[in-house]
Amino acid sequence: MDPVQQWSDFLQFLISCVSMSVGLGNLWRFPFIVYENGGGAFLFSYIIIQFVFGIPLYFLELGLGQFSSKASLKMFHSLAPAFTGVGALQVFATVCACSYYSPILAVMGYYFVKSFTAALPWGICFSQYEDICLASSNSTVLKNMTSSTELFFTKYLFNEPENLDYGIGIPDWRLALGLFLTWFGTFFVLTKGMRTSGKTPYFFGLYPYFTLFIMLGVSISQKGSANGLSYFFRFHWNQLLDARVSCNFFLVKISTFWFF
Repeated sequence: MDPVQQWSDFLQFLISCVSMSVGLGNLWRFPFIVYENGGGAFLFSYIIIQFVFGIPLYFLELGLGQFSSKASLKMFHSLAPAFTGVGALQVFATVCACSYYSPILAVMGYYFVKSFTAALPWGICFSQYEDICLASSNSTVLKNMTSSTELFFTKYLFNEPENLDYGIGIPDWRLALGLFLTWFGTFFVLTKGMRTSGKTPYFFGLYPYFTLFIMLGVSISQKGSANGLSYFFRFHWNQLLDARVSCNFFLVKISTFWFF
């Protein structure tokens, strides 16, 4: 039996935990959820629920994983054989999450490569769509026109057909390559074990915070940012009685049982 790998130091373990707390949802999902579910009232209730339920459950599962030094499947089985299904479902949920985020990372990688061009391709109109395209640099709102950013995403990147009578088309090799590299990176880190995964969080744990601060500064400097901040801290208490809002608390943000 292979010896159980250990963290080289406490800082490596701490940054690994931090890297699990910040992800894509902090950039595009959480602001939308706050906007959709009552603004400041949702944020206030979210903080309360995190302290009452989220943080205790986080430390509970963290302690179980560290104490047993086992993966989720074996850990739950060692607690009680009847709990083996809980660990299996956790593994299944992780695979589902990887299948969801991997295509997003592939698209992000494609945009990252294209951002090094002199003229951003999503900022200009392609000749075949000139009659319906409006350059993103143009602030004029026209009826029956589509922004170049949207056309680049739907027509150029994903090549969406007008209808599905002839199928969904051939997979794009650029996106397929990005998806392969994403899964290869995931496979490489997992197969190398803790020695490699303990080093990658130094980048993946600190870079998202750096990006968040940059996006915060850019967002605040934009016209109309004061209106957004005003709504963000405005309390709409009546929306907290909505059952859908309560589900968002637990199913979206209290993401426990993912850290073993």
